[in-house]
Amino acid sequence: GMTDGFERLEECLEIDLDSGQIREFPAPRASRISPDLVALDGRLYLVGGASVRAGDGSGSDTSIEVYDPATRTWSVWTEDFGIEPAHVSAWAHRGRLLLTST
Repeated sequence: GMTDGFERLEECLEIDLDSGQIREFPAPRASRISPDLVALDGRLYLVGGASVRAGDGSGSDTSIEVYDPATRTWSVWTEDFGIEPAHVSAWAHRGRLLLTST
């Protein structure tokens, strides 16, 4: 996400729905508008959306970032998932990450 002035968010919030506890966790490396966040095998996969990276302008983000709740860290799974999508959706399907695009 981004702040009101389109600045990068430095931290995100997670909510434990069972306990109602709220705590902060680190933001991914790039702020994205309208990405998909998919839970798969105990991790969160951040896919698609539009991002603004320093010096690169803005546009579709073709990287996939992965959040590991056990270590509370993000990593880059791939810089480029192989297509330049106008819109991409991500889903967990039969234990795999499925991407669809128009």
